[in-house]
Order: sequence, then C-alpha cells, then structure tokens
Amino acid sequence: MEGNGIMVSAATGAMNSLLAKLAALLEEDYQMHKGMKREIAFLKDELSSMNALLERLADTEAALDPQTKEWRSQVREMSYDIEDCIDEYTRQLRHGQPQRPGGNGIMGFFHGYVQKVKDLVGRHEIAEQIQELKARIVEAGHRRKRYKLDSAVNCKSNHVVPIDRRLPALFAELDALVGIDRPRDEIIKLLDDGEQRMKVVSIVGSGGLGKTTLANQVYQKIGEQFDCKAFVSLSQHPDMEMIFQTILYQVNDEVGRIRSGDKEQVISELRAFLKNKRRIFGSEDKCPHQLKDIAVEIVRKCGGLPLAIISMASLLTTKSYVRAEWFKVRDSIGSGIEKNSDVEEMNMILSLSYYDLPHHLRTCLLYLSMFPEDYVVNRDYLVRRWVAEGFIKANGGRTFEEEGECYFNELINRSMIQPVHTLYDGRVYSCKVHDMILDLIISKATEENFVTIVTDRKQMLVSKDKVHRLSFDNYGQEDVTLYSMVTTHVRSLNIFRYSEQMPPLSNFPALRMLDLDGNNNLESSYLEDIGKLFQLRYLRIRASNISLPDQIGELQFLVILDLLNCIGISKLPASIGKLRHLKCLVVHRVELPDGVGNLQDLEYMSLVVVDYSTSVSSLQELGSLTKLRTLGLDWRIGDFHKEKLTYADNFVSSLGKLGRSNLQYLTLISPWSLDFLLDSWSPPPHLLQRLGITGWYLSRIPVWMASLADLTFLDIEVKVRQETLQILGNFPALQFLELYSNAADYGDRWLTVSNGGFRCLQKFKFVHWMNLMFEEGAMPMLETLEFQIIAHEARAESGFGPPDLGICHLSALRNLIVNIYCECARVEDVEALEAAIWIAVSMLPNHPTPTLHRFREAEMAKYDA
Repeated sequence: MEGNGIMVSAATGAMNSLLAKLAALLEEDYQMHKGMKREIAFLKDELSSMNALLERLADTEAALDPQTKEWRSQVREMSYDIEDCIDEYTRQLRHGQPQRPGGNGIMGFFHGYVQKVKDLVGRHEIAEQIQELKARIVEAGHRRKRYKLDSAVNCKSNHVVPIDRRLPALFAELDALVGIDRPRDEIIKLLDDGEQRMKVVSIVGSGGLGKTTLANQVYQKIGEQFDCKAFVSLSQHPDMEMIFQTILYQVNDEVGRIRSGDKEQVISELRAFLKNKRRIFGSEDKCPHQLKDIAVEIVRKCGGLPLAIISMASLLTTKSYVRAEWFKVRDSIGSGIEKNSDVEEMNMILSLSYYDLPHHLRTCLLYLSMFPEDYVVNRDYLVRRWVAEGFIKANGGRTFEEEGECYFNELINRSMIQPVHTLYDGRVYSCKVHDMILDLIISKATEENFVTIVTDRKQMLVSKDKVHRLSFDNYGQEDVTLYSMVTTHVRSLNIFRYSEQMPPLSNFPALRMLDLDGNNNLESSYLEDIGKLFQLRYLRIRASNISLPDQIGELQFLVILDLLNCIGISKLPASIGKLRHLKCLVVHRVELPDGVGNLQDLEYMSLVVVDYSTSVSSLQELGSLTKLRTLGLDWRIGDFHKEKLTYADNFVSSLGKLGRSNLQYLTLISPWSLDFLLDSWSPPPHLLQRLGITGWYLSRIPVWMASLADLTFLDIEVKVRQETLQILGNFPALQFLELYSNAADYGDRWLTVSNGGFRCLQKFKFVHWMNLMFEEGAMPMLETLEFQIIAHEARAESGFGPPDLGICHLSALRNLIVNIYCECARVEDVEALEAAIWIAVSMLPNHPTPTLHRFREAEMAKYDA
C-alpha cells in the first residue's frame, strides 16, 4: 500500500493512487528524459485540481445533474487509464536500470542490444500514450470551464436555508387563504374513497406553491376522524430528536416531557404507544385470510431490516388485495437491477441510507456487489480485500486492518450489512448482504462502472465503459464466456466456480486482485502465466488440487497471499522468499518456507509447520520478522528426535524476539509435548492478547502466563487441578477460555470456581474428565458456558439426589450446554440431574434454555476429537 490515505474509491476512481505514483516518479532518481518529466509534472498538476473537484462532487452526489455526472465519469475513467499507462512506464524504467544483461561475450552483447531496442520501442509507445492522455486531460479541463462545474458545486454546497420557510404555512388561518377549498376537498376525496383502507397521497410541486399549507388544511379538516394523528414538517436537515418528540406529544398528550437527549426513551414511548395501531391493515388480525401466507413470506424476505420492512409496508398499502399483485411484489425482492417499478421505488427509498454514508463507506459497500446473493463473507477476508484495493485510510495510529474493521462495524451498525456469526466478545466476524441492499448496490455499482457482474441470472452485464472490477459466477452455466469482453483494463477478478471457458490470466495484464473462490476443478495450468501479472497485490485461491508455480516470486507487489483452502499445497515454492512486500500469508499446515527471513514486511502468518524437513536456519530467521503480529505454528518435532533440543532452543529464541517486537496473537498446535515452553519462554506482559496451545496438554500452567495482563483469549490443553482454576481465575482481562485435557486425575473429582474468580470471563468451555461447581460470585460476566458432568459421580457427591452445581449463581448466563456422561449411571439419576439443571436455570435473570447432551463411553472418543 502506498501512503496512508484512501488510494481508490467509487467517488474519485484511481485518482489518489495515480497522484501518489506521479509524485513518486518525479522524486525518484530515474533516467527520465526532461521532456517526459515536464509531461509528468503537467499531468500531476492538472489531475490534482480535478481530484479536488471530484471530492467536492461526492458531497453532493445525490443532487448531481446528468451533465456533471458524465464529466465526473469520464475523469474517473481517465484516471484508471493514466494509472495503467504510468504503471507500465514505471516497470520499463525499473527494468531499464543499469545492470549486466545476458553475461559476457558476443551473446551477452547481443542480448543486451536486443533488450535496449525493446526498451526504446516500449518507451516510445508509452510517450505516445501519454500525449494522447494529456490531450484528454486538456479537453476535460475545457469542458469543466464550459459547464461551469466549480460554481455549480459551490452553489449546491454553500446553499444554506436559515429557517424552514414552510413554518408560516403551519399556522395560516383558513379565512386568510384564497382558493384552498377545492384542492383540499380533492385530496380528501382521494384519501377516502369508501374502501376503508389507509392510503398515501403525495402533493408535489416546486417551492412556494403552497404544498405545506394545503397538507395542513387537509389535516385540520379530517384529523378528528383518527384517534392517533400527528402533523410535522421536516426540513432538509431535520433535528430527528425534536421530530420524534413532536410526534410523541401529538399522538399521546398524556406523556410527560422527556428530557433533551433521551432519543431512546422517546422512540421506546412511541413504539409502545403505536403498537398494533397500524402496519398494513391496521392490526394483524385484520389481515385478509388470502394474504396471510404471502405477507409472512414478504416479511421474511425483508430479513429484519427495519428500513426494508417500513418501505415494503408503505409500498403494499398502494396495492389491491389481489394475491397476484402481492406475489409480484414478493418476487421483485432480490431481482437485482432488472427494470421493475417496485424495485426502482424501493431503491429510491433505500438510497436515502446509501447517500447518508460517508464516501469511504459507500465505496466499501459497493464492493460487496461482487459477491453472489446470500454469500456469507468473513470479516477478515473482506477487510483484507478492502486494504489491498486501497479503500482504507489509516487513522489515529490504527493499522489498515484495524481501521477496516471499524468500517465493517459501522456498516453493521447502519444495517447496511447483516451479521451472521459473532465472536465471544460480541464482535461480528461474518456478514451477508440483504437482498434489497444487494439490489441497490448492484444498481449503483453498475451505474458508476465500479463493478461488472456476470452470473447465471444476469448472463452478461457488460457496461458501455471499460471493465475495472469483474465478478464472474459460473454456477449452472456451460456456454457463457467472457471472450466478447475487453479484459485488458480489469483490476479485480473474482471467479466463483471456475469454468474451462474462462480466458487465460495473460488476458488480464492490469490485474491487482485475483480471487479464485470455490474452484475445486481449477487446474494448476491456469496459473502458469501468473508471473506476468506485474501489478498483482492480492491472490486468493480456494481449490483442492492445485500447486503453486515458481513464478509466484515474480509478483513483486504482492501484499496478501491466501491459500487457506488449498489442501493440496504442503510446501511453498522456493521463490516465495522474493516477495519482499508480502504482509499476509494465510496457509493451512504448509511447511515453514526457507528464506522466510526475507519477508521483512510480514505481519500475519498462519498456519505453518515445523517438522523434520524444516531447516534450523528457517527457525532462526523466524525471529527476524519483527513486524509479525499473528503467528500460527504446528510443531511436529517429536520427543525422540535427535535434534529436538536444537530445534526447541532456536524456536524459543525466535519466540522471544517476536514477543519483544509486535506479536499479539499466537497459536501453537502439536501432537507432542510443549513442556519445553514452560520455563524457557517469557513474553512481555503487555503485548500478547490471544494465545492458543493445543494438541497435547501441558503438565501445568506456565508461570509466565499469569503476567499476561492484556490476554483476552486463551485456548489451552493442560492438566487441570484446583490450583489451575485459581491461577486462571486471576487473569485480569480474560474474556474467552477453552480449557481442555484428557489427562485423568484419580484424586478429587470435583473442581470449584471460587467467589471472585474470572471477573471478566464471558465464554467458558471446559472439556475434562472432572466435574465443576460454581460458588456465589464466581464468573459474574459469564454469558456462555459449556461443560460436562459425570452422572454417577454427581449422585455420589450429593449422597441423595442430584448435587447443587451452583449454576444459579451465574447471573449473566444466556447460553448453557451441558454434556452428561451416562456410563454407569441409572436412568433416573440422569433424569434427576437434568431436572436439577432446569430448575437452576429457571432462577437466572435471563432464563436461558439449556442444551443437554447425553453420551456414553463409545461416544467419548468422538466427543474428545
């Protein structure tokens, strides 16, 4: 990523990225012709001015006239073209730097001469392209002046209305109004045609015609017919708190005054008062019988999106009670950008939320149009793509990834994307886009030429402009190909379900992003030209049988390499060490590569394997990755390996260096003992936040672990004793704990979580051949609990009937899973234990519904796995 600002956006195209590259060209010491340097300076100055106007246009996007939109679109397209040209020019400059080509002698001279000729021809072609692009910039500048765009934007942005000019209309007396009776009575007739159902009537016209006055007179005339009514006037920038307060006072004159700032209380009062007053039929029991099933379907397709439900309800009030019309409305939801009047109306309503987004969030939301309908998008995966695309701006000392998560959360909070899965700490880690929102953003992305989509439903949605981001879903298609599409300008390519009809990668020379998703039929031969993708920054492959070519080392700008689902790859090519700008390496049980120390920009690496074939030097180099924040490692050096001590010592040394640098998240997996970490490693107390040590249990909790003051997540296999819970219970920030051990302890079979233990813990999973009890005051913030009980020991503990496990003391509990081991227990004892759990849960404030599983010896191995 170049710079700290947003490099690419839907509002300004590639302009920011282009300006950064032009500035770099002028600063770097290239052997550039003076005339070319002047041309580059001219491009930079002119484009800087145009970029400033593009950013101002983005502030008034909803109100732009067609002429301004066309100029903006042409300038954005031009930014992409110029950046492609500058990228190729930069590549040629770098390639032409002094070096020793082809060896010595006649052949070396010959190869050097041929290369020089090629460079001269290439630079001549680039020079001609730049002249053509310069002419386009000059013409765009002339049009800007002819259209007077700057003054038009200034008028839009500086237009301030000091007061709401409709205010006097709210208090106009009837006898002071001339000619009001006839239009007022016409509107009343439209509203009440004898069908006894509510209607919406719009009064439209230019400012000053008396629309507000007329509406107020209609309200005064027929308002007494309604037991719940309100009249409010909304300015262009309304104070929503005052609007809600005004409505509440008008519909319920008995409500007391709510102090300023209590928006939530006002809304709650309104919701309570208006409940069952109206949706579509006045109340649910008045819904016509023939429409109930289809109404339920429509609500389900609205997916809980408040704006969608309200908008759909408003739309349905205009429909008759004929089932065919309602079926038509239902089928229109999720129909994409097909021309449909109901969909267009819905998009206009939802556009209010879209235009309320800041520019950077609009870009990130539009990008989600690349994914198929109902596709569940992982948060980290999405954020990595945003980062690689240049959509994220670093802010307040946060990393790009941390800032991207803030963008993601804001889209969740605004209900523009829907949460699917949530982590232990309440953070959403996957989402999907509601059908209605997807329709909207597909429409907007196509209109802006931001994304081009080819699916089995839309066949070919090829815009009239050049294609920059292409999403191709081959599901259910046999013959649809992209050969008719010009692909030379495509920067982002998503291929869902690979087809043999896809054009080769050599057809995409401008590619920055390549995502081959869910392509089990993808063959390694498709990647043979990947080394030619000079600008590639992001590569993700999901395929079961594929190998990575050695040409991967040619991708000098690659930042993210995601091979998580490539189960056939166990070793990376030797050339991986050439990727000096690589920040994120997402793999699954791939051997720690030789030359890993060359990857000095690496911040994320998981999950790599250290086994007999791993060189000791690679383990030593691991410690030099001082920017590494996340590491996942599978340790496969057995206890009887002759060089185990050498491997262990180098590993501990590297972990120590990483721990003193930036390491925050560490996962260690091993089928062998990791007890060599107990006393030999001591990470700094204020860096590590997440720690996992699994696969083989530790004999005890390491002393150094108690000093991890910022540790929030711990997944550990350890021999559990009462003192183990005491140590873990004192961790000051621990929110998630998964505690597992298959080590049998034949002493005391009961463990107690003491009063005051685990003050911050929210989720606890305990898998052990021992039983748990909870004292009053233990785990005061615990929301999710999963543990097991050995039924016959539970009865023996109490002597008579089931024991009191203390579940009733877990006052914050919302989710409970209890696995009951039934071997050697009588049925009545198991049933009594389950009844006791239900009784304890019923006493909790949140009244969680427990999930109870019974299992026996034969099922235990599966449960352990």
